[in-house]
Amino acid sequence: MSRVGIRDAYKALHAAFTAVSHINHAVSMLEWDAMAMMPPGAADARGDAKAALQTMSHERLTDVKVGHHLSAIAASSGEDVSTELSFEERANVREMRRTYDLATKLTPEFVTRQSVTVSKAEQAWRSMRKANDWASFAPHVKAVVDLAREEAEQLRAGRESELTLYETLLDKYEPGLKEHDLDNLFARLVGWIPARIKEVTASQAASPVPLPDFTTVRFPISQQAALGQRMAGDVLKFDFNQGRIDVSAHPFCGGVPTDVRLTTRYDERDFTQSLMGVVHEGGHGLYEQNRPRAWLTQPASAPRSMGIHESQSLLHEMYIGRSSPFLKLVSRMAIDSFPEAAAALEAQKPPGRPSALAPESLRRVYHAVKPGKIRVDADELCYPLHVYLRYDIERRLLSGTLDVADIPAEWDRKMRELLGVDTAGDFKDGPMQDIHWPLGLIGYFPTYTMGAAYAAQLFHAIRRDLGDATVDAAMEAGELGDIATWLRERVWSKGSMLSTADLLKSATGEGFNPAYYEAHLRTRYQP
Repeated sequence: MSRVGIRDAYKALHAAFTAVSHINHAVSMLEWDAMAMMPPGAADARGDAKAALQTMSHERLTDVKVGHHLSAIAASSGEDVSTELSFEERANVREMRRTYDLATKLTPEFVTRQSVTVSKAEQAWRSMRKANDWASFAPHVKAVVDLAREEAEQLRAGRESELTLYETLLDKYEPGLKEHDLDNLFARLVGWIPARIKEVTASQAASPVPLPDFTTVRFPISQQAALGQRMAGDVLKFDFNQGRIDVSAHPFCGGVPTDVRLTTRYDERDFTQSLMGVVHEGGHGLYEQNRPRAWLTQPASAPRSMGIHESQSLLHEMYIGRSSPFLKLVSRMAIDSFPEAAAALEAQKPPGRPSALAPESLRRVYHAVKPGKIRVDADELCYPLHVYLRYDIERRLLSGTLDVADIPAEWDRKMRELLGVDTAGDFKDGPMQDIHWPLGLIGYFPTYTMGAAYAAQLFHAIRRDLGDATVDAAMEAGELGDIATWLRERVWSKGSMLSTADLLKSATGEGFNPAYYEAHLRTRYQP
């Protein structure tokens, strides 16, 4: 193909993917609304509308002309392509090819069937979870798992020897990650964390600084919302001109880069979780708002992977938000935001003990280790065990070595083994607690732990490059500009221009190294 032909093919591809992006924009907003605002009675019609748009997007993406243009560029000489297309455009073509290859392996009939099935499963989950009704929900799980297996088989066609069924789905969220990589990572963590949990919980129970008791005061939701707005806007620099914060049962970040939707949830007896939820989802939102703007309608601007996306939320929550320097800032902001509660707590404190809103008291809250049933409420040390449990169950569901009917018993067995927690008969806070399976997100859970490991490596590089004293002072002052600049230059602005491996190496100077994550957990959570 001539250089003019390469240019024309690229322009046609750019236009096609722009059209797909606009359709997906609408789908994203429908999904946000379904989880945050939509009344239950609208579920069936919403599912049909979303399925129609997703089918339209799939048809545009899999148009034969898209494949023709991609093949034409691929058949051109490397010299012509590298001369005619910039580095960013070549990366865009690479991501276009990946997106196209994944989409063309799924039939339009399957895409429609899967969309309808997961929409029904999601709405069933919302009502049946409240009723603790596993028996009625299990058929929906089975339908989703059967479709996930069918999807993996379609996606794997032609490369059976390369990927397992589970790896095929995992590759959608974390390209290049293999089961043996996860097995190695979890073996490192599962081997010592359960014993450390017992040691730390015993040590914390004997701490001279008591765990704060907030139950004697109220933190009005309006004041919590205002604090969250200050934290997101003034400290994190989340752009409220192109984003907002709302309420949902399960905090998340949705929308699109020009309209980022964060959610949190409130408890009038405890402001600490809603605030850290804003910091966590705000990290996601910053990544979205700072993706390469000139490429927003193109695959090259997409987040590199779900693990990299999660690394941004966890870097802000765990490494910045729960650090000792930052908790001094949180203490000042909380006292200012909740004057009545602060005064009451100060009056109630025993002589010689810190106030419940003092930095050392907040460290007890945010560094507390307490095994529990709920993943989203889990502390940093227990969290990877929750992820491992789900990873182990869903890969066995895909391989056929575990039946859906056996999930509750296996869930309870692993919870007892890993965390010492009894979940027998509690389906609501057991295998029904997460929205991921009804949404069909099989293979997604491991990205949470990968994100934690990526975050540790990135934050180690930030401290190395900026200096420990500078980073600590910035966190205590709430002036995160230099940290944000580092992330913007090395992560946010890259989109999917680089592979995950190349992104990590470019940002940190080395390939993926889980040692930083393990060292962080061992250091922060000592008896």
